[in-house]
Amino acid sequence: MKKLAALLIIFVASCTGNAPKENKQASDSASSQATTAPLSLKDSVVVYKYEGNSALMDTAYIKNASEPIKAILAYYCYQFNTVCSDAKHCKLSAALGFGQDSPEHKNLVEKWLKDEDTKTSIAHGGNAKPDGGDSYSWLSSLRIFIKDKEVKIKYTSSWISKDIHGKGVGDDNYRIEGNEIKVISRNHTELDVQ
Repeated sequence: MKKLAALLIIFVASCTGNAPKENKQASDSASSQATTAPLSLKDSVVVYKYEGNSALMDTAYIKNASEPIKAILAYYCYQFNTVCSDAKHCKLSAALGFGQDSPEHKNLVEKWLKDEDTKTSIAHGGNAKPDGGDSYSWLSSLRIFIKDKEVKIKYTSSWISKDIHGKGVGDDNYRIEGNEIKVISRNHTELDVQ
């Protein structure tokens, strides 16, 4: 019983930050090897969330975002429906200041994102389809993490195709380098296909 109590105390101490300190020299060398600290929730903003039949957006954040951040958000407008009344009028692209798949939309994304997946998506007009079709996908939520030039996007999405539907999650990483956004990784995982 004493061993269990001792293990519980150690566990609680480690969760609350009162655990014994590690060797400072080892800690310093490890931190000098890391280029940036991991991104945390305090570095993030929920930019978009679909609730009920409407989009909740942090419009102040969107309006004041830098051009490269707006370009990243505009990329997701190509990937998912963001409460689109038709093929040209979607809530997130409107909050960014342009029509869906408009010349301004295309130019902003092409200026910053030069990878092949993005070029292909733009060439095909993206995946955003109006609400209520037989097959379409929509953005459920999008959270952006920014630290220095590193940008992480975590999103959830939903989709329907005739009689089947599902959800997905994405964890995408970018780096702003001069006048270009480098895609570090884009990872989408399908969940709950029914």
